[in-house]
Amino acid sequence: MTHSSSGKVREGVLGANKAELSAEVKAALQQRWADYMLPRTGYATYEEMRRGINKERGRPSSPEAHPCKLLEAQHLPQGF
Repeated sequence: MTHSSSGKVREGVLGANKAELSAEVKAALQQRWADYMLPRTGYATYEEMRRGINKERGRPSSPEAHPCKLLEAQHLPQGF
């Protein structure tokens, strides 16, 4: 029996996938957020919403406290 992983490592760097969206897709996503989420939540961006929820719950919301940043700080080998 052969096992294969369905996940894809493209760059081997946390956050590298963020650069893969085209300008058109980003604009479409921003417009959908503005049309749907902004009126319902009052937050203009996902990041703004995440910070607001973390503040309400008393959790750290700085980029340095993000789980991905904490993993990077631990200098784990690539693939972890």
